[in-house]
Amino acid sequence: MGTITRQYTFVAGAVPTADNWNSDWDQILTLVNGQLDKANVDSSSSDGIVTMDETQTLTGAKTFTVTQVFNNGVTINEGSNDSDTRIETNAIANGFVVDAGLNTFAFGAACVDDTFVGITPPASTSTATQNTYHLNIAPGGATTIPTGTTTHAGSLNIAEPNLTATGTITNAFTLRIAGAPTEGGSTNYALWVDDGAAQFDSTVTAGGIVSVDDTTDTSSTTTGSIHTDGGIGIAKALWVGTTSRLVGAVTADGVLSVDDTTESASTTTGSIHTDGGMGIAKDLLLSATSTIFVGETANANMTIGLTINQGTNDNQIFCGKSTDVSHGMTDYGEDDDWFNIGKATGNAGGALIRGLRDADGTAGQAIWLDALLGESADTTKTTTAIAPLYVRSAARNGASIQTVGANGNLVVFADVGTARFIFDAEGSGHADVEWVAFSDKRLKSNIDLCPYGLDTVLALQPSIFDKESGHIDMGSTVKEGNTRRMLGFIAQDVKDAIPELVKDVDESTSFYSLDYGRFTPVLWRAVQELESRVKALE
Repeated sequence: MGTITRQYTFVAGAVPTADNWNSDWDQILTLVNGQLDKANVDSSSSDGIVTMDETQTLTGAKTFTVTQVFNNGVTINEGSNDSDTRIETNAIANGFVVDAGLNTFAFGAACVDDTFVGITPPASTSTATQNTYHLNIAPGGATTIPTGTTTHAGSLNIAEPNLTATGTITNAFTLRIAGAPTEGGSTNYALWVDDGAAQFDSTVTAGGIVSVDDTTDTSSTTTGSIHTDGGIGIAKALWVGTTSRLVGAVTADGVLSVDDTTESASTTTGSIHTDGGMGIAKDLLLSATSTIFVGETANANMTIGLTINQGTNDNQIFCGKSTDVSHGMTDYGEDDDWFNIGKATGNAGGALIRGLRDADGTAGQAIWLDALLGESADTTKTTTAIAPLYVRSAARNGASIQTVGANGNLVVFADVGTARFIFDAEGSGHADVEWVAFSDKRLKSNIDLCPYGLDTVLALQPSIFDKESGHIDMGSTVKEGNTRRMLGFIAQDVKDAIPELVKDVDESTSFYSLDYGRFTPVLWRAVQELESRVKALE
C-alpha cells in the first residue's frame, strides 16, 4: 500500500472545472454548485483562494483535506468519524458540521447525539442598528407554485414527530419555545406573529400567561385584541388582572368564574367591575351561597340574597315593568310600571309598596296578596293566633321592638288620604261610617220569627267587669295585664240563653267571642212583646 499526493493551487479569479483536476474532485464541485471561485469562499480577501492537497490510498479509500490560505478556508474530511464535513470561519471553528456517525447536523458547535440539527449562534458584538436573527427564512423572490392544487405553501413546515417511548416522556411537543428574552428589548416576546393572521387548527394549551398586545383586530377600536369568529372556550378559570379590561361582548354558554382577584373599586376578593353596566341576554345562575350587593359591600344579616343601598335617593329602589301596561299614572311611576318599591318617607325610611294597574274595564286588583297555606289554618281565637296572612305592627324598643302602645293604631285603611277603617292596639275596630254585613233575602232560607224576646232579655244580666287580653298555654289562661273596665255580658251566659249569638270553640285553645250588634233582633222582639202587653193593659 502506498500513497499518491497531488497539489492544486488556484489563483484569485480562477474557475476550476473538471478539465483541470481529476475526477476525484467532482464531489467538491457539487458542494459549491459546480464552482469554487472567490465569491463562494470568502469575499473579504483579495488574495488567492485555497490550496488543495489530495492523499489517495491505492485501495480507493480517499481523504480530502483543504487547508485555509489567506484567511479563507473550507475543510472536508471524509475519513474522520468526528466530522465528515466541516466548514470553518475566522471566528467559528464549527461553522457547519455534518457527522455521519451520529447522523446529525450542527451550526456553530459540534454535533450532539440527541439533536438532529443544532444551531448554536456565537456571541455578537455588533453595534450597528440592524435586525438580528439566529435563523432567518426570507425568500429572495417569488416562488412559483405548480399548476394545480397545492395543499400547503409557506416558509417553514414542521410535521409532528414520530416518537416511540421506551420510558416516560414528561412533555412531548412539535415546537417548543422556551421563553421570552429576559433583556434587551423594550418589550420581550416568546412568540411574535407580525402583521397577519395566526391560525391554530387544534387545541392551544397555555400553562402560563397569554398576552395580546400591540395588535388591533379590524372590528376592534382598541389596541390589543383577540378576535374569534367561533368563540373562545374556557374549560377552567379566567383570571382578569386588576388593570385588565374586557371591551365588547363576552358570551359564556357555560360558567364564567371570577376568583382570587380584586378590582380596585371593590373591597371583596373576586369581582367583576364594569363602568358601562353589564347586559345579560340569557339566564343568570348564582350558586346556593351567593349574595348580590348593589351600592353596598356587606350585610351581616344575609347569607343568600340581594342587598341594595340606595344612598340618599328617595325614589324607587325596585320596579316591575311590562310593555303591555299603560296606566297613565306617571306621577307615581313610569307608564309601563306595574309594581314598584321605594322609601315611604325621605330620610326616615319605611317601605312604600305600590301596584299600578291599567284600565281594562274590570276594575281589578292593583295589589293582590295570595297567602297560600299547605295545610288547614289555625283556629285559635286568642292573642297568640296565627293565620296564612299575618300582619304585625310594633314600635321600637332600643334595638328591638315592643307594642305600639295603648290605643295605638295598628292598621289603617284610607281612601287616598282619608282614613276610613282603623284597627288599634286595644283590639278595637273603628269605621268612619259603619260596619255592615250582607243581609239580602236572596241569601236566606228557613225564615221564622225570632224565638227570643222579652223573657230572654230579662233572663240575661248585664255586668260591669275588668277585662284583659290573653292567650291559652297548655290549657291554662295567661292574662297579659292590660286591664280595662268595661260593660257587657258574659259570653257563656249568652250562649246558654241565645246559642245562635256565640260560636262554639275549643275551650282548650280559644276564647268565646260575642258580637253585641247581633243582640238587636232579640231586643227588637222584646220591645214588640212589651208593647203588646202594654196594649193589653190599656
